[in-house]
Amino acid sequence: MVRGGKLDYLNLRGAKLKDVVFEACVLVEPDFAGAGLERVAFVDCVVKGADFHKVTLKDVDLRQAAELGVAAGIGGLRGAAISPDQLIDLAPALAAELGMRVLDPGE
Repeated sequence: MVRGGKLDYLNLRGAKLKDVVFEACVLVEPDFAGAGLERVAFVDCVVKGADFHKVTLKDVDLRQAAELGVAAGIGGLRGAAISPDQLIDLAPALAAELGMRVLDPGE
């Protein structure tokens, strides 16, 4: 368990995390690129500018993250559990990843 504190530029690139809970942390620009996360949860954490390129997720729970910001690799969230509010926040990035354009009616 990682509890409390602020971690700037946490480099977990290529790491294998299993049965880890991040609790009440502030993670600024964490790099999870190429990592494997299994049974990992983020509880009351602020995650800003995360990189999820080519991440493998299994039973990863982001629903309780206080803030979830993804700077790169939005497709790497495949397999993660997120809340409805997080889905709304991530919708523009998910649409862009899928090559969709979101336009107001009449445009």
